[in-house]
Amino acid sequence: MLSIDDIIGEKDLVQLFRTIVRNREALVPSKQRIIKRIREFGPLSVEDLEGLCDEDILAELEGSRRWSILRRVRKDRH
Repeated sequence: MLSIDDIIGEKDLVQLFRTIVRNREALVPSKQRIIKRIREFGPLSVEDLEGLCDEDILAELEGSRRWSILRRVRKDRH
């Protein structure tokens, strides 16, 4: 993951962007990818779910018993 210092210190931002895209570091999380990570009990954080929290994601979190993430998501929504 790129830090803000890496971006600020970079002189050739176009080349930096091309490298990030080529290395697939700039993937936008999709709903299907998030559901797959939930089902596989892969590493997951609230930041991964940002902007993607709908009823399907919440139901998947409940069904997979990912209680700690579910509590934090619900707390952030209210």
